[in-house]
Amino acid sequence: MKPTKIINLVIAAALGFALNFVGTKFSLANGGGVATMPPSLDVSLLATGVVELFLAIPVFRFRRDLTSFAKNSKQPNGQAKRIRRVDSFYAVRLLALVKATAVFAALFFGFVAALLVAQLMLPVIPESIWRNVVAAVVALVLIALALLIERACKMPKPDAQTGAEGAETNPA
Repeated sequence: MKPTKIINLVIAAALGFALNFVGTKFSLANGGGVATMPPSLDVSLLATGVVELFLAIPVFRFRRDLTSFAKNSKQPNGQAKRIRRVDSFYAVRLLALVKATAVFAALFFGFVAALLVAQLMLPVIPESIWRNVVAAVVALVLIALALLIERACKMPKPDAQTGAEGAETNPA
């Protein structure tokens, strides 16, 4: 599976922005208002990120053990403990989950950015703009977490000196 490209996330954010901005302008032209994100949505998105972090603990542990094995094998008489591998199906499923989360969070960020721009264009800026600012920050945090976990699912390049196995594109 190829790594998530930043340009794909930017395209998803631009798509979410364009669709919501047109919809919000249409709503304002017909006497409607600008939507605000409820705090429960922010909490649920953060909870999604935390759950993904807990699911990624075995992958992070494997990466840590692999790094310590590489350090200990370079030392003379270095005794490294045996590395417990991560189930490859588990890693691929986790990778698919975080890739989907990154794309969704980028789309959601574009959606909320359109709401922020629409609120800033109003004659009087409402107090509820902070709810949308928090939602945009939460979306950015979710993107960062997803990209971090995705990077952890990549196997490191094989090192000829340490004898560590792995290929750049294979999941853990």
